[in-house]
Order: sequence, then C-alpha cells, then structure tokens
Amino acid sequence: MATLDAESSKVTLKDAPVAFKSYVWRHFGFREGGDKEKTTCKLCFTDVSYKCGNTSNMATHLRRKHNITSDQPQNCKPVTATLSSAVSGQLKLSDVLHSKLHNSSQRARFITQSIAGFLSKDMRPFSTVENEGFRHLIKTLEPRYNLPGRTHFTDKVFPGLYEIVKTRIMTELLSADNAAITTDGWTSRATESFITVTAHFIDANWEFKNYVLQTRPLHESHTAENLANVLLQAISDWGLTKMVSHRL
Repeated sequence: MATLDAESSKVTLKDAPVAFKSYVWRHFGFREGGDKEKTTCKLCFTDVSYKCGNTSNMATHLRRKHNITSDQPQNCKPVTATLSSAVSGQLKLSDVLHSKLHNSSQRARFITQSIAGFLSKDMRPFSTVENEGFRHLIKTLEPRYNLPGRTHFTDKVFPGLYEIVKTRIMTELLSADNAAITTDGWTSRATESFITVTAHFIDANWEFKNYVLQTRPLHESHTAENLANVLLQAISDWGLTKMVSHRL
C-alpha cells in the first residue's frame, strides 16, 4: 500500500488482488474508496483508465513515463512513493517529480516545439540551445526536461515545423484570387549574395497579407534571366503558377 500526504490531503492506494498476475500491478493500485475503473500509478500517482481486465493502458504508461517494460525481472518488489524518507526502500516524492521526462512524452514534445517557435519567430541562431545561459533557464523552468542539441532541431524539429507552416500559408494563398510576387536581392556581411521572394495578397476578409516564401543564395550573376528563373521556380514550388501573371 502506498500513501501520499500533501497539503493536508491524503491518498491511499490499495494493492491489486493477488490473482492479478500482470507485472503492471507491481506499480499500480486502486484509490481507496475511488473509481474501480481507474487505477493509480504508485510512481507518480497518475490515474489511468482500467476496464474489463485490460492492462494495456497501464503498460503504456509505465513504458512511456517510467521506461518500465515486461522484460524486467518479475520478482521486483512493488515500488511506492511517499513524502516520508523514514521507510526504507521507498522513493521520495521529490525523486519522482524530478525524474527526467521521456523525449516522446507530450510535455517534452510541447517544450521542444515551443523552443523551435522561439528560435524561428525571434530569428535566433540554432546555437542558442547550446548556450549555457539558455540551458540554465530551461533547467530552472522544467528540471525534468532534457534539452536537445542544435542538430536535433535542425534535422528533426524544423523540417516538420516548416512543412506545417508552409501548408498553412499555401492554403491561404490558394484561397486568394490573385497574388503579387516581389523579390529583393541583398548581400550578407560575408559578402554572399541572397535573393528573397515575398508574396502579397488580400484575403477573403479584405485583410492585406504578405509572406516571405523563400530566401536562397544566388551564386549566379544577377542577370534578368537568372532572376526570372529563381522567381519562376519559387512560384512553381508554392503552387502559384495559375495565380500569377508573368511576362518574360
């Protein structure tokens, strides 16, 4: 039996009947006087749906939240959590609350996406996630979160985020009757030439919208033909061929 005392509230968990043989029952119990169609994790006191003897929800919770699987030895003692450290072999609640979030957990994914949004909206370099001050800030806000390195954002997070944003913008563009496309050539401090393509249109609510469709390096000479090829390629990539009138 596991007991949690917090802010004058007391939660008592009853162990499952001995006839329940699944390994999940070493880590789950029933709240005393509670709903019999819900079980409670002894590690984090999260309620999980339990119906008709189906333990799949509990197994999924243990695997995702605590990295516990049926492959572990079956003679392990039930794990309990308590605020009191007087009982030998029990975990402190502080240990449970500060256990690392699994990278695939909903909260970890939400934090990662929020960091990606911060980097893109504020135009911060990817190296920001490896800066000591930024990592300290994230650790202070959520000690359980394991902040990935820059390559995780560049290779896995941002490609997916880009496709989501591109799909939304394309939907808005295709709902407009016409769109105007403009270009802007510029040179970086490293004397590299770039060209930016922007779309302008009025939506169904008569609101003026403009979106930067792409910024790409321009290694070729800035002739009319090369600029036209870049512009036409951008129009094709964004499915705007039928919306834009052009003359070469």
